[in-house]
Amino acid sequence: MKKSTLCDLNYANAKKYSYKAYTGTVAYIPYLYDTEVNEDGSVLSGKIGIEYVDAPNIFPVTWKNGEVSECIFAFG
Repeated sequence: MKKSTLCDLNYANAKKYSYKAYTGTVAYIPYLYDTEVNEDGSVLSGKIGIEYVDAPNIFPVTWKNGEVSECIFAFG
């Protein structure tokens, strides 16, 4: 499988959300697209993408002692 690099990601969004992370909360959510999967579920090829979500769209649903283990990300 071809490995994606940071050059493959959207730098305009990365710069924007890096600033948001500095000033508040932001989530970086990696995902695969254009994937080819064989019968046993192994990924043969694909590309890595990243989505960015800022604080108003992050909803913690499970936590213990201040550590969040599950959350919901809302996309407009």
